[in-house]
Amino acid sequence: MSDLPLLTVGYSCLADRVHDLRLPKVGGDVEILVAIQGGSAPTFPHPIRTLVVEGLGVAKSRNAVIDAATGEYLLFCDDDVDVNLPGVLAGVRHLQASRDAIVLGRGVDSMGRLRKSYAAGGSRLTRFNSAKAATYEILIDVAQVRRAGIRFDERFGAGTELHLADEYIFIADLLAASLTGEAIPAVFGMHPGTSSGERWESDRDVHVRAVALNRVFGRVALMARLLFALKQAARLGDWRRVLRLVADNGQPPALPPVDNRSYRDQR
Repeated sequence: MSDLPLLTVGYSCLADRVHDLRLPKVGGDVEILVAIQGGSAPTFPHPIRTLVVEGLGVAKSRNAVIDAATGEYLLFCDDDVDVNLPGVLAGVRHLQASRDAIVLGRGVDSMGRLRKSYAAGGSRLTRFNSAKAATYEILIDVAQVRRAGIRFDERFGAGTELHLADEYIFIADLLAASLTGEAIPAVFGMHPGTSSGERWESDRDVHVRAVALNRVFGRVALMARLLFALKQAARLGDWRRVLRLVADNGQPPALPPVDNRSYRDQR
């Protein structure tokens, strides 16, 4: 029997928010891993591990967690989320039975209400039904993801100019690598505030969504932008913004050099 944990819960956190972390009480089969950016890491009681991650951008922090996790399965998390461990373990059992590489759970607000509309339980993941996934709804089989060489695109996500869609692009890249996944009706966590994926108020938000669609769909991105804009017309607010999204063929900047060790493991 392996001495390694079954599950890693991997938090991404800025140094000035470390003391706001809402860590679950776990047993020996669950590892808590806290990746910290923007400063030094405080001392946590054993067995909580900490990583000090160089640079900015939450995607860089997520990638450090993928590289450092010792659990067979990994749940991504943020500092303002309360993890629902029974729901996450239901996701682990699903991955064990299905051999999928990824499973998406659900999130609730502080009143216990679902935070958004979700695909029916048992829905296979595609590029067309995964765009609304929140970070703490993503559970992966670490070995499959590592073997495929899939990581978060560090040009996207909080802390970068392209501040949205890092989760969607990660899922799309997994699917493009012929890995499989499913959405299940298990609640993985509670998030009390407004998620970044719910931001639609600025033209910048519209532009970043267009760039993300271009990144995911490539040559057929125009059709994807058209379908997405029509579906989200009410959120976009007026037809000028709808047309702006459809016409936006913007691309992300060139990929930065690969840094395979951008963190320090403080254990």
